[in-house]
Amino acid sequence: MSFAIFLLVGPSPVEVDRLRDLFSAIAVYEPDNIKHCDLYLANDGNRGLKQLSHEVKAFRSAKVFKNPVNGKSP
Repeated sequence: MSFAIFLLVGPSPVEVDRLRDLFSAIAVYEPDNIKHCDLYLANDGNRGLKQLSHEVKAFRSAKVFKNPVNGKSP
């Protein structure tokens, strides 16, 4: 079965480490499913997401896009 993960990523530099931890946990607990998962990151001003290029290769696809509401999420 295919599935997707959608995440809003804030501007704080600590968000990169949090995502790294999350991706590691997914790889450990869902090793057979991660290759069937599409990852979508709504970037709300984070400048360090390129640091995760190695980690996101485990997913079927990874798309990063600018948060369309630009810091005004509920």
